[in-house]
Amino acid sequence: MKTHHIAIAAALLLALVSCRQGNTSTSNSVTIDTNVEEEFIAFQTELQELYGRDQQAIAAAFDSGDEARAMELSAERDKAISDLCMSSFEKHSNDSVGLLALSMYLQTNDGLGSGEMEELISRAGDTLRGNEDLQEMLAARKAAESSSEGCPFIDIEGCGPDGAAMRLSDFAGRGGYVLVDFWASWCGPCMNAIPTLKSLQRRYGGKGLKIVGVNCWEEEAENGPAAVKERKMTWPVIFADDSAANMYGIQAIPTLILIAPDGTIARRIVGEAEVVAAVEAAFAN
Repeated sequence: MKTHHIAIAAALLLALVSCRQGNTSTSNSVTIDTNVEEEFIAFQTELQELYGRDQQAIAAAFDSGDEARAMELSAERDKAISDLCMSSFEKHSNDSVGLLALSMYLQTNDGLGSGEMEELISRAGDTLRGNEDLQEMLAARKAAESSSEGCPFIDIEGCGPDGAAMRLSDFAGRGGYVLVDFWASWCGPCMNAIPTLKSLQRRYGGKGLKIVGVNCWEEEAENGPAAVKERKMTWPVIFADDSAANMYGIQAIPTLILIAPDGTIARRIVGEAEVVAAVEAAFAN
């Protein structure tokens, strides 16, 4: 079967609050089966239209302080996107349309367990079932489940800005709350979250909160330390390879993990929106 490549904007659906590995821009490349090229483009177009349809209304609701309305509109849009992805996957269970549809469905339904993901993938044809990206998503979901709320934290090994060995266990499981921030210098939302982290450090550092950064997914090793200096991060940062993010099933950054004093994971958060409330709740108890 002949194929060719075109750029798609699927990552736009997550770009507002997080970044995904390798996405220094908002486009991915997918191989399109030429016999379904028109269907692929039609699906991509409808997907983008659904995403953009209520974006201004959602942003306006947030700006006006009507968070309930913004969340209602977001939920309606997300359901429409999920419904479109599932119906397209059912019609194209073994071609590039189905691959994009299933990938987007899995990405936008974070509540799915690994068993549910496996069941969906099993309904695909042979080509899609063996797709490397889908299998990586499944592996990441399993890793996320093994590091979900209530599970013990998984130690991370790396080095500090000075090259000295550093581990997450140097800070976590030692009687205080630890907020772990997975980030990269090229990730806009990661950089935007830094003022929030500085605020939390000022408010709760004296009460025992420790913030620990985990720098991952960097294209150039020197970019992480440069960002620490430029952004004046005043907390420890572990520079680790991709295995650190893989152990926690990280698929988007910033991902923030709040570790309780006993070393168990209290919260997993993607994006900065919920982190303040999570820390406030932890110290209110």
